Amino acid sequence: MIIFYRKIEQPIFEEKLNNFSNPGLYSSDYIVLVVYQLHQSTGFGYTVFNKVRSVYFDGGSNREIPRRQWTEEMKSHAQMRENTVARDPKSLRYTPFGKVFIAFTLIVFLTAGILAVRTISNRKKEQKQEAQLTVPPRQGDLYYGYFIQNNATGAASKMLWTWIRVDKIEGTTYLISINKNRTENELSQDQPDQGFNETPIRAEFTTGAIPGFKSIDNGFNFFAKKKH
Repeated sequence: MIIFYRKIEQPIFEEKLNNFSNPGLYSSDYIVLVVYQLHQSTGFGYTVFNKVRSVYFDGGSNREIPRRQWTEEMKSHAQMRENTVARDPKSLRYTPFGKVFIAFTLIVFLTAGILAVRTISNRKKEQKQEAQLTVPPRQGDLYYGYFIQNNATGAASKMLWTWIRVDKIEGTTYLISINKNRTENELSQDQPDQGFNETPIRAEFTTGAIPGFKSIDNGFNFFAKKKH
């Protein structure tokens, strides 16, 4: 992308000096001091800076006198004028393109910030759930995840998303009930919205990368995603 840029030195003060010695080989017996203020124009806006610059010119030829030829008197006088001359206040005026660009940039950074916060928040929730899943089940716990239903030979036949509830604990055996709402797609509810099967199923708790339950009769394997 090509950005239009133009540096402007705007004259804000000028005076004719008759009593100053003219350094070098110049034709006139007087010199002219001009104080410039820096302005800048781009495709985004117009900026006025507080910075100024003094330039001396030979009065007859209007040639600029190089700074290396300035006398101490000229340096002192230029510094005095730079310190006291009235200058345009610092300002920045955006062009229509600049306003659109600034708004777009703010939206991008705001969106990125929101996504970053959301990602961190979601990760914290995931870590909390992961920690909860490592805690041994207690009576009344609710687990959400998917169970793989096995056929008579013990091979997987169907995978469904649902909730299970821990009804009772007998040593290392858990009596669990499966929610009646079972779908092939993930459920959106935070809590089960339908009842559970009345007859509990005997299962054992499985640990590992994805904790869950395995029915004693090998009818299904359940893999937990979150716990309430």
